[in-house]
Amino acid sequence: MPSDTYMNSALPYPIRLIMTSYRFASPRHFITVSLLLVLLLSGCKNHSEKAKTPSVEADETVTSQAAHEQPLAKQQAAPANHLFVQTDAQWEALRQRIQTEPYKTEIENLRRSLESRLAYYDWEQDTEPRPGNLMSDIRPAGDMIAALAFLYKLEDKPEDYDQLLHMIDYALGLPAWGVHKTGGADSDLAGGHMMFGLSLAYDWCGDDLPANLKQEIGDDLLSRASNMEAFVTSRGFSGYQNNHNPVRLLGLFAVGIALREDYPEVAPILEGAMAMAKPTFEALAQTDGFIAAEGTPYWQYGLSALVPIAVIAKENLGIDWFTGNRGLEQVPLIQAYFMLPPESRRFETNSSGLRFSQLDVLNFGDGPSKSWHNYTKYMTYLAREYRSGLAQWLSDENRADVSAHNPLTRFLGIIWYDPSVKPVSPSTLPTSHFFEEQGLYLWHSAWSGQATVIGIKSTPPGGHYTTEAYDLNSGSSHSQPDAGTFLVFANDQWLIAPPGYTINRQTAYANTLLIGGKGQIGSGDKWMHTKRYAEEQRYPSILSVDKVDDMVRIVCDLTPAYDEPDLIACTRTFYLIDAQSWLVVDEVTLSEPASAEAIFHGGGVFESTGVNSARMPLDSGLLQASMLTGTGTQATLLSVQHQVDTKHEGRIARDILTVQAKPSTKMQWATLFQITPSSGATSWQLKRAQTEKSILLQRGDEATEIRWQQD
Repeated sequence: MPSDTYMNSALPYPIRLIMTSYRFASPRHFITVSLLLVLLLSGCKNHSEKAKTPSVEADETVTSQAAHEQPLAKQQAAPANHLFVQTDAQWEALRQRIQTEPYKTEIENLRRSLESRLAYYDWEQDTEPRPGNLMSDIRPAGDMIAALAFLYKLEDKPEDYDQLLHMIDYALGLPAWGVHKTGGADSDLAGGHMMFGLSLAYDWCGDDLPANLKQEIGDDLLSRASNMEAFVTSRGFSGYQNNHNPVRLLGLFAVGIALREDYPEVAPILEGAMAMAKPTFEALAQTDGFIAAEGTPYWQYGLSALVPIAVIAKENLGIDWFTGNRGLEQVPLIQAYFMLPPESRRFETNSSGLRFSQLDVLNFGDGPSKSWHNYTKYMTYLAREYRSGLAQWLSDENRADVSAHNPLTRFLGIIWYDPSVKPVSPSTLPTSHFFEEQGLYLWHSAWSGQATVIGIKSTPPGGHYTTEAYDLNSGSSHSQPDAGTFLVFANDQWLIAPPGYTINRQTAYANTLLIGGKGQIGSGDKWMHTKRYAEEQRYPSILSVDKVDDMVRIVCDLTPAYDEPDLIACTRTFYLIDAQSWLVVDEVTLSEPASAEAIFHGGGVFESTGVNSARMPLDSGLLQASMLTGTGTQATLLSVQHQVDTKHEGRIARDILTVQAKPSTKMQWATLFQITPSSGATSWQLKRAQTEKSILLQRGDEATEIRWQQD
């Protein structure tokens, strides 16, 4: 924001508007304008003073301790005409709530986060559309407007009012709230954030704004939302939405509710948004937990919009997308199983004293292994809606963090909090869970301490239901072609690591197989799409999860993920032996000879230690790997260098471990990984069993036979 916008914060909005936009051509012009300003000052009411005296009916004022301890839903009058907070009584209950912990600290963190954004945000870089900056990322500006609207309505501070006017004035003067490469101005993420923030300002603070400014906001929202709605509905991206479209739709829902009394012509915008959102929630109801294929940070971002959309639909439109929706109800379960052990999570504190996640979750798909988006706000609503103690625990646990994306709207968690739901720790859950529809298996050796966490994925991008039900899953762009991939976190570090933030989709970036030197369907594309999977009904999957000799066995069918006409079968079977040891058995059958390769990305550097053995130094001890081939298979375990195109670091070289099998029509090999304290210590050894159809897993006098799956 230009610095001169801050110079006149004590002046009313009309005066500041003239002062910040007029260019004086001569001293005479300055004198003339000064006289006009004196006249305006004598005739204008001070809007900050107006803001200090909001109209509150006596019978709506609630000041008792009991009132602010109640969930706001129980105080809600129907029909709901406002966004999230309906009455002055509810606002007063919130004012009482923020006098207690943890909400007093929550408001303090909100203010610190807001001040940090105002101090460090590069207004010129991020708000002016120009070549090379099409997205024009002004998402934080929309978030700041939302936060200021909440703080002013809650605490009635003149400085919040003045800053809110500054922000609104600047936002309305921008020629575009982001420019999408095909949708044009105002049609993408930045537009969604701006529409949400300005809708809250219009709805919550509109009566305290200058009449001409309120109308300007309404006119601008109507115009820009019309363009966005036309773009979103014309694309026809229905189905299991994530990331961009939910953010767009939240902006449209907010505009529709905020303007519908003053602007009847907003009705088609709201109807279009409802039509686009409905299939998303219908699809969610068929899943076993919302976890978009794009990766953990992306599905957290998507949920930050999807939950408020469903709240608006329920409170303002009488549409219940929560009841019976298994995908939403099991969001806390998904989050719990994807979390790293508490002792292993890493954070940083910025110069403002705000804490950010650096490493806290497993992540399949694109992006880093950290929570981009604070999940406190939507967990509080899911806790209230589903009486979920786990969601309440997650909300409380995450409250200390202010994540990089959109922390300024976490105040919704204050509005939605229901203290009658008591938190329940994930430690009460089983240590493993199979999300069958999503094709995901998560295993924890324990819920705390130096625990091992293993995640296994074998699914069409986006899950089975969406592939079956929709021609295209528009929420899969950042996913990878990675059926059969897995991740291992132990000893406070990655042992088998995720791909990170890449600029294209590559099977070789994941921990799975190449056949004939080629990756799975979609490999090599800039964005992952699901059309082939849907049209040809291709379903890579986890076939079974069971117990064998005290080991957990997970059998995966990768065959449908490959566009290889000679491929007959490709299976990968995991044996989770214990917290320090696991076995990966790969089997490929073709009608014509071809090569095959298994890729393992380590968190460190693998180094060869002999024929078909390697090790990776850990902070304490070693990760040792050994490989055994089946009869007739010629393969070698090698440490090689691999190129990865990352989003932020450019092309980088990584040392990876590979099993390289020579061309054949049938290939079988097993790769054993185990954590040991030193190079001389090994627990398990791989040997050929007397029968060719089995592998012998041996430790001292203890031995277990493991059959090849395809024999």
